[in-house]
Amino acid sequence: MVPRANEDAIQIAIVTYLRMVLPRVAKVFHVPNGGKRNKSEAAKLKAMGVLPGVPDILIMVPPGRLYLAEVKSGKGTLEPEQQEFAREALQMGFGWCCVRSIDDMRKALAVWQVETCDASLGSLV
Repeated sequence: MVPRANEDAIQIAIVTYLRMVLPRVAKVFHVPNGGKRNKSEAAKLKAMGVLPGVPDILIMVPPGRLYLAEVKSGKGTLEPEQQEFAREALQMGFGWCCVRSIDDMRKALAVWQVETCDASLGSLV
């Protein structure tokens, strides 16, 4: 397994890229679902609505569109919960992708037909 720090750096670069190229009104954010928790904290978070498999990056663009991106390092693989979440999100009609680079994210935006202000910014990773 590749250290999470590598995925963190990739995610930071992708979020930076998205915030540069998406319209100002777009919202790009991360829900910190992962991490080790003690039993009581895990139970509390579950009661508060934490779901396993929620992707790393959520992207909201007008009109009313939501896209989901799971970040993985070069050899990182999806956990079963992430696979299940992806399957369900896609069945509901949401855009979902697994990305390993800014270029992967750029390609997903193109597939989803999300307008960007500059598709040439890729030197962040």
